[in-house]
Amino acid sequence: MGRLYGLLILAGSFATVGWLAYAYYTNTQETIKDLTVDNVRLEQALESSERTLDEMETNYSKLEETFEQTESDFQDSRNRVRNLEEKLSRHDLGSLAVNKPVLVERVIDKATRNINRCFEILSGAPRTPEELAATKPSEINAECPGIANPNYTE
Repeated sequence: MGRLYGLLILAGSFATVGWLAYAYYTNTQETIKDLTVDNVRLEQALESSERTLDEMETNYSKLEETFEQTESDFQDSRNRVRNLEEKLSRHDLGSLAVNKPVLVERVIDKATRNINRCFEILSGAPRTPEELAATKPSEINAECPGIANPNYTE
């Protein structure tokens, strides 16, 4: 009878160890499956982050280019204002207007037409063939040559 109990205890021990091993194996397989799913999600998140980072770098490059162009345009505007101030300081417009009103009126009218044309172009109006073909100082819009006459170089 002692041997029978020993055999039953031994069989029970083997069954318990087998059941524990099976439970451990099943649990490990579920953990591996969960980790695989998590890994796929992490890889997708990483790819999405990389795409977003690429887009941000592209947008930043465009922003830098736009800023540099704006800064250049602003510097050009400052230079034009400075040149205009120098020109205006050389003349007594009040005296000139009294002595030669037709001349002053013609100059102011032409400058006003040119400025209005600059605003039209900036608002989306197409350039005329004459504006595009202008290459001589006498042909350009002196108020905004860079806008109205893109083919003109000083």
